[in-house]
Amino acid sequence: MNYPITLTVDEDIYLDTILNNVLLGVYDANDDTRRHARTIRDKLLEARNGAITAATRAVARNDWELYADHPDYKEAILALERGWSHAKTLPDMHAALDHMNPILEKFIEVGAMDSEPLRELDRRLNETFGTGR
Repeated sequence: MNYPITLTVDEDIYLDTILNNVLLGVYDANDDTRRHARTIRDKLLEARNGAITAATRAVARNDWELYADHPDYKEAILALERGWSHAKTLPDMHAALDHMNPILEKFIEVGAMDSEPLRELDRRLNETFGTGR
């Protein structure tokens, strides 16, 4: 069975914890509840294995145009994507920038403060808030 889902970066990060807790939470339950929990866990695992996660897509796309040969490359892209997923829910552009700037500065060695990542941030700000930096 193929589940047509994609996971956000945060959903992908927490999925392992959720899957483990499904069984741990019903350790003392009756057989039917444990069987049902195993079925849910198995369906989630199957869905995860069949889905290309948002994190994998973000690293492959490299929208931020970071230095792909840097050892912290994947960590930087995931941090920027997580940061953006929160920043876009903030009430205005200034709050979003305040949230994103420390992340960009943290990964300066990966190229996060170069013109390309700043242009990507401007593009996303414009799409979300109607204006760039």
